[in-house]
Amino acid sequence: MKEENKMDELFRDKLGGYSEEPPAYIWDGVREQMAKGIIKKRSAWYRWSAVAALLIMAFIGGWYLNETTDEVAPQVAQKKW
Repeated sequence: MKEENKMDELFRDKLGGYSEEPPAYIWDGVREQMAKGIIKKRSAWYRWSAVAALLIMAFIGGWYLNETTDEVAPQVAQKKW
């Protein structure tokens, strides 16, 4: 067990500050994937906004129709044909 810890310490000491610059083609792929993620987030935001707008319009439309039918119904009932 102690030998494994010594090996870990050896690698940590020797490779602790090591860093390598990735090739350019990898960065192109990363940028492309990030752009796709941003587009997905935007389209999801637009979808949720559209759903919210439709629900608000449906609520207002139902409320308006309910209000107008209450006012018209007594007038129609009193009118003699």
